[in-house]
Amino acid sequence: MKDLTTGGEARALFAFSVPMLLGNVFQQFYNMVDSVVVGNFVGKTALAAVGASFPILMLMVSVQIGLTMGATVLIAQQFGAGERDRIRTTVNTTYIAIFWSSAVLSIVGVLATPFILRAMHIPDDVLPEASAYLRILFAGMLGPFGYNTVSAVLRGLGDSRTPLYALIFSTVVNIVLDLVFVAVFHWGVAGVAWATVIAQTASFLAALAFLDKRNPYVRFSFHGLSFDRPTFDLSMKIGLPSGLQQGLVAFGHMILMRLVNGFGTDAVAGFSAASRLDSFAMMPAMSLSQAVTTFTGQNIGAGRVDRVRNGLRAGLRVSLAISGVIGLAVILSSGDLISLFNQDPGVVSVGERYLLVIGMSYSLFGILFLMNGVFRGAGEAMIPMYSTILALWLVRVPCAVWFSSRMGVDGIWWSVPAGWTVGCVFTGLYYASGRWKRKSLVGMSGSGSGPGMEGEDMDRMISYCGLVCSECPALVARRTGDDDLRRRTAAEWSAMHGADVRPEHVDCDGCTAAGGIHTPHCFECGIRACGIGRQVANCGRCDEYPGCRKISDFLAMVPDARKVLDAERNGSV
Repeated sequence: MKDLTTGGEARALFAFSVPMLLGNVFQQFYNMVDSVVVGNFVGKTALAAVGASFPILMLMVSVQIGLTMGATVLIAQQFGAGERDRIRTTVNTTYIAIFWSSAVLSIVGVLATPFILRAMHIPDDVLPEASAYLRILFAGMLGPFGYNTVSAVLRGLGDSRTPLYALIFSTVVNIVLDLVFVAVFHWGVAGVAWATVIAQTASFLAALAFLDKRNPYVRFSFHGLSFDRPTFDLSMKIGLPSGLQQGLVAFGHMILMRLVNGFGTDAVAGFSAASRLDSFAMMPAMSLSQAVTTFTGQNIGAGRVDRVRNGLRAGLRVSLAISGVIGLAVILSSGDLISLFNQDPGVVSVGERYLLVIGMSYSLFGILFLMNGVFRGAGEAMIPMYSTILALWLVRVPCAVWFSSRMGVDGIWWSVPAGWTVGCVFTGLYYASGRWKRKSLVGMSGSGSGPGMEGEDMDRMISYCGLVCSECPALVARRTGDDDLRRRTAAEWSAMHGADVRPEHVDCDGCTAAGGIHTPHCFECGIRACGIGRQVANCGRCDEYPGCRKISDFLAMVPDARKVLDAERNGSV
């Protein structure tokens, strides 16, 4: 487990995102291997079959995201707030939900495959292979669902390395089986489908075994499984909008795929190859977005909004630099990259033109995804969904229809940067409004803590409480994000009280008198200013103080607190 609420924001984000980036690269790599193998060993119709199935698989992934994203955010905020007992409840509830959803989707998917493909107007020469490929993947849905669930739990706990190791193992298995099933056994697209199912199931079992070994309090056990409806509802409140967002994206891609299908097999195969490369290019931004989600969740749970802002700035700088380099590389080598999949001139021409258009726009994608990562981590899951509806359905799809009627298949590619631009504007304006800062979930799941206060709310608190808070370094540090002040003050308080006071204990998010909720993280305030040490639940300044933490909570979270409190009660301090 990794605590992301302390230390440098840029370093924490980078260290946490790199394993996820490598994991996503490996995941895309074995997806790309599927396309490379069938494109070279079977032909362009097989390549088109794998590519035409991609939007449908994205729709399945959106269901996984809806069921697991909420769990990641909840676990991250529970971990940041120190609510270890609630984490196991969240994990068990997610396991049960994932099992039943994967079983239902497998059955429905296998039966509905022919109807789905006909509705997408898949070319007749591609339809048989696409149908075989999809049915096998639907039948093995438990593998990817299980892997993504365990990965979501581990990310919420701050562990982004274990999913990477499981994915590397899965990638090796997939590549070997791809070559054996297709090049040796000549199973065609069915071979790469079976290789994918076996590899994903292997990664699920490997990640689950590691999670059980290293985190015994969330160990999987059929006997201990229990379903908690309030936890599930709260997880869905966060995850369902994210799942709906991804579902809307997948459904939008199905509409776009239908447009591409109308331009023939070469267009479908070229788009399939380019999309695989495109997914690689987007990996850094997507990985940073996942890291920002967990980073935001833990820091919102701990009341450190200032770290969220600093983390986003650091993430944007890294994302923009990487996007620029990748975009230039893709533009300069687009033709050679497409040729890795298939050398047919018509296929290469379509894929090359796609990469030339999209390669110029990766920076927009990075900005959009990082902003949405902050909103999800803060529990503001509806905003990413709204940005998707706006960017995809109100801009990209209509533009694709209009542009393609005048520019041919290239018009579909130009609709992509148009949608990303509008999405960036929308998310940027919402971030500037600051509303996302008040969406902490830990109080909704049984905790007494809540969101920190900013601006006018904090000014009102200072005015209400007077000199007790007006010059408090913990309050000043919260308002300014001054980590140096936290470190200096921690050293002073340690010397004053003879206690181990750490910088993270120099923190205050206000009291309920001003609409906030007292945090137990601040050592000095817990001992003196709010009177928790002497009067437990009432500092004498408020008629009602329902948000004040009980003394047992404070003692459990702050080292050496009892020693100082005992000294206070004995009159020796």
